[in-house]
Order: sequence, then C-alpha cells, then structure tokens
Amino acid sequence: MARTRELRFERDLLTSAEEAWRWITEPERMNQWSEAKITGTGEDTREVRVRAFGFTSRLRETILERDPPRRFVYQVKDHPTIRDHLGVQTLTPIEGGTRLVWTVRFRGVLPPITPLLSAILEPGLGRSLDVLVRLAQA
Repeated sequence: MARTRELRFERDLLTSAEEAWRWITEPERMNQWSEAKITGTGEDTREVRVRAFGFTSRLRETILERDPPRRFVYQVKDHPTIRDHLGVQTLTPIEGGTRLVWTVRFRGVLPPITPLLSAILEPGLGRSLDVLVRLAQA
C-alpha cells in the first residue's frame, strides 16, 4: 500500500482574513493566482484542471467544511490515481495581515505514484501561493 504524503505551505498575506478567504475560496479569484484552473460546479463541488507533462488532469473536489474566514476543507474524490486526498486551508489574523497555512494530504493508487504526485503538486502550489502573496498586497 502506498504511503500518504503531506505537503505544508505557509504564507503571510497583507490583507484581512475576510479578503484572504475570498482569494482562497472563490474560483474567479483563485484563477488569478493558481496554476490550476478552478471551476465551481455546484454549491459544494469544484472542478480543478491541472497541467503536467503535457497532459491535463481533472480533479473533482468536494467541499467538506467552510468556516469563514478561518478554515476551508476539501477532498478529491473518484480520481484514478489519487487516493485519500484532503486539503485544509486555515487563516489566522496576524499583525498587518493574515497567515495562510495550507496542508495537502494524499497518496497515489500505487506506491511509485505518490512521489510523482508530490513532485507535480509541491512546486506548482508553491509558485501559485507566491503569486497570491503579490496579489493580496495590491
């Protein structure tokens, strides 16, 4: 059985928690900073398109928890290569802004897939969050 991997990202955003919440939960805003493309498909679902190695993978996210402007939890379901995916985003007010902590837990359907998924997700999410930091300053 493949081992679960967890990625953790932390960024300080120079904006209020309420505004940061909008940046991380509204697909129109997310598409301004995320390398993945997000489409809202229902009240509690989103489609995420991720490009890697010349291919596009479609992920269906189910939103499990909304606690604005503090905590947002979602999971990817029914994907042929990803298992046990859970994303948790927490927002904490800090002096001058808001700290975003985003953890993403997942495993591949087969053991060799987990490090490959990590190699795709980690740099892409990091770059995307760096764009978000710049946008949140404006």
